Amino acid sequence: MVIETIVSAQAVIGSKSVRNRATYDKHYYETHRKQTTERMARWRKANPEKNKLVQTKCRKKIKDEVLRHYSPNLTCARCGFSDLRALTIDHCNGGGNRQREQLKRRGVSFYMWLRRNKYPSGYQILCMNCQFIKKSEGNEYGPLPRRQN
Repeated sequence: MVIETIVSAQAVIGSKSVRNRATYDKHYYETHRKQTTERMARWRKANPEKNKLVQTKCRKKIKDEVLRHYSPNLTCARCGFSDLRALTIDHCNGGGNRQREQLKRRGVSFYMWLRRNKYPSGYQILCMNCQFIKKSEGNEYGPLPRRQN
């Protein structure tokens, strides 16, 4: 079955069938993992500036995809703010820090976790201002520790 899929994927690569190309690429990577990983590491080392640009572009794409799932218009659920640079994922019922610690995911890796888990419910898009206001109003940080004199 896998070989048939690969053969059909190879046959349509010239016609740029994205789904079949992805199947072929995944199979190639799985069968040549060590060589691919070594080649990628050499390229990253030889091209640090290009690698930085590629990584930045990839992170932005993942964030955009996840935010668009939860808010197709890319706007804050509270105030309607729409600058992508300040929009973030918010846990509707609080507990985001606790969940990220349990998952050991922060930043883009949390966005990747959401995507990998088929965009679970219980999340919304808030701008950073509304995020901080919500935390302040709901005392999501908990009480501040007192200073020792």
